[in-house]
Amino acid sequence: LIETYVSNEYGIGLALDVPKLKLMPQVRSLPLPDFEPVSFGAMWRSKPLPVVEAFLEVVKGRARELTAE
Repeated sequence: LIETYVSNEYGIGLALDVPKLKLMPQVRSLPLPDFEPVSFGAMWRSKPLPVVEAFLEVVKGRARELTAE
């Protein structure tokens, strides 16, 4: 949504740099090299439901795709 707003000249925005993501032509990237990498996690109190396990597998697979060189 941030990229859409910026490309339509509604102001400036700050978003994560997603590897292999193509930005709209109206948007430019300004790297901020001093930021540490962001980590994500998931936790729950009991055994996760099958839908949660399936979601986590999809997310892990996508993360592997984005970080593969």
